[in-house]
Amino acid sequence: MKAILEFILPEELEEFTLAINANKYFCALDDIRNLIRERLKYSEEESITHSDLSDKFWEILKENEAEL
Repeated sequence: MKAILEFILPEELEEFTLAINANKYFCALDDIRNLIRERLKYSEEESITHSDLSDKFWEILKENEAEL
């Protein structure tokens, strides 16, 4: 069984880029999910600040080469 994605370039360049980078985005989202889970479950801090979460969000995207 095969699945073939076709794009009309350059008109569908954005869709093409999303498709070829989907694994990077998935890995980044999984890392973010794990970060939130670990912070909520194991952190001594009462909460995660918006600033801290935002900084980690962008850091994880960069680490996974999934920058927007």
